[in-house]
Amino acid sequence: FNRGYTGWGIQWPYADQANLGFEVGINSKWYIAASAYLRYDKNLVAAIPVPSEYGFASEYKNGLNVKNSGVEVNIGSSFGENNFAWRPNILLHWNQNSITALPDGLNEILSGGRQLKVGERVDAFWLLQNQGIYESDAAVPLNSATNQPLTYYGVAVQKGDPRWKDMNGDFNVDDQDRSFQGNVHPKISGAFNQAFTYKNWELNLLTSSAAGKYLINEAVANRFDFVNRETSGTIEGVKEISFWTQI
Repeated sequence: FNRGYTGWGIQWPYADQANLGFEVGINSKWYIAASAYLRYDKNLVAAIPVPSEYGFASEYKNGLNVKNSGVEVNIGSSFGENNFAWRPNILLHWNQNSITALPDGLNEILSGGRQLKVGERVDAFWLLQNQGIYESDAAVPLNSATNQPLTYYGVAVQKGDPRWKDMNGDFNVDDQDRSFQGNVHPKISGAFNQAFTYKNWELNLLTSSAAGKYLINEAVANRFDFVNRETSGTIEGVKEISFWTQI
């Protein structure tokens, strides 16, 4: 039940794609190829949150559309004479993606702790912005209208608690203060392959690389999620033991 309800009428997704490229050979020694692509993945399945009365956490529906565009470049060559040869090859790939549509014409959905929003990357993190730790109760902002301290999902913030940025200024840090940051998949990836041959022997070396990819520190993120930790019923729920030190 917590995985979601799959009803009737689920259809196959499909894709529309266009490619434009060229290949060039120079003196039978150099090889250069490049291609640009534009791909629209349509009618993908996404989990749509439903009311708790349904008995399911979500319902799977068609309607998720994702746009991918990118460029691939491949450069290769061959050097050597007689019994020895060296054939290097470089491959570079750049990709950009964005969500163009969601099921039922929605503009955004929250599923599995992630937000999918039209116009944003499908692999973007949806996070609060941390600015350190409150070192004293006096450092916690007060709402001048109510004279109450800043809250985190309705729980009053105290010294030792993480200092989350209140993006909308309502003195309550919640999902409305989250923002899209980074991306799971690298924006640029590549590989450098080398093939060495000597008589009947051959050696292949492959080196891969990635740039523009972000990682999230789950261990630290879980430590800062003090509201959920304190209701866990284990010793880890005591936040002072985990990360509070006297100053």
